Amino acid sequence: MKLVNLTNHTINETTTGQEISPSGIVARVMSETVKVAEVGGMPIYQTKFGAVEGLPKPEEGTIYIVSSLTLNSVPKHRTDVVAPGNLQRNEHKQPIGCCGFRRAECA
Repeated sequence: MKLVNLTNHTINETTTGQEISPSGIVARVMSETVKVAEVGGMPIYQTKFGAVEGLPKPEEGTIYIVSSLTLNSVPKHRTDVVAPGNLQRNEHKQPIGCCGFRRAECA
């Protein structure tokens, strides 16, 4: 199985100790933030998410790693797309990697 990292960051998977370097391609979800209300003089905003850009077509034997935010907008039939799993921290509570990966809920 080939893992392709479509984020800007090296992914440290702590179960296997594998480091997965960025591929140079970044998948992103387009978004727009709009003001929807005001409460006590404070603006309330809502972010509307759109299409995912930079996600390659499915390729046999390949899993694409994207950010959690991007994964939420990937079409549910794309079972070849995952995001980092549970965040792992060291004894100083600093992030050191993830435990496995997670897939979007399939429809």
